[in-house]
Amino acid sequence: MMSSHPDPETLTRFVRGTLGREQRREVEQHLATCPLCSATLDSIPPAPGPETVVRWRAHLFAERRRRSEQEEEQRRSRDETARALGGVIGGLAERQVRELLAGSEHERRRRLREEEGLPTLPLCELLLARCRAAWRVDPDEAVELARLAAQVAERLDPGVYGGRVEGARSLAWMHQGIAYRIAAEWRELQENASAVAEAGPEGEEADEPPLFLTDPQLPRYEIENALWELRDAYLDRGMGFDAVLVTLDLLEEPVREKRRGEVRRLLEESLALGETQGVPAAALDALRALREVEDRGEPPFTPELLGRTAALLLRVRNDPQHRWS
Repeated sequence: MMSSHPDPETLTRFVRGTLGREQRREVEQHLATCPLCSATLDSIPPAPGPETVVRWRAHLFAERRRRSEQEEEQRRSRDETARALGGVIGGLAERQVRELLAGSEHERRRRLREEEGLPTLPLCELLLARCRAAWRVDPDEAVELARLAAQVAERLDPGVYGGRVEGARSLAWMHQGIAYRIAAEWRELQENASAVAEAGPEGEEADEPPLFLTDPQLPRYEIENALWELRDAYLDRGMGFDAVLVTLDLLEEPVREKRRGEVRRLLEESLALGETQGVPAAALDALRALREVEDRGEPPFTPELLGRTAALLLRVRNDPQHRWS
């Protein structure tokens, strides 16, 4: 834990995703308990300099349209999963998120400061779930969702939620630090793509677009590494249900790309680790159910199945009488 407030340069590096892992964690822990530094952080811009205006070449328009359609499909899938999560966490939290995000940035923060009944633990959890989903499709939105979650966590009532408040604050800041890192890497990739898109050999347009404009640009390694960090953080705090939920996030890409060997290894490793780390039986049952689906090959093992499993897992946590079927 830091013994004093981080200086402005350290906070700026935190926002721009350039701090080392250990120093970043120290800042995250400090922010979880320091409203002064939290307020300072909100005033720091995410990246220096004006935005780059990209003059895209004509032959890239079709590729951009394809990407736009693909991203829209991913957004729909993400929103469907988020709605399922919201239905389990509570219809109220889902409605609160929808109404909160409909307002301007200033209005969102005003409501969270002034409305007594708005900051709840379910609202914080749902914002963090949406933040993780947004890492792959909209890093800037992920930053905003994490910042909102941190503001909600700051106002949680320990008299209602007990020791879960400190954990929620720490994890909200951890999500925010990760979101900043991913957004910073995403911007760097976009700037590199812009430079190549504008410059061809001797100022002329190239016949083919550069490889990294046609391949997925999101920093996949960074996202996967962040999910592993989160899973370990949940296990360290004894939050087994949340660790399994992040495991489902880790499974999404190999499931989508039908990498069955990787899916099987991750399920087996997670079950073995969960049994030694005291993960609740109901959460382990969720992983066993997925392993059985993988063994049988039916029903189809899809990202939608992972979303339904996450929804059921949250229902189990909120309703101990619920059982898997």
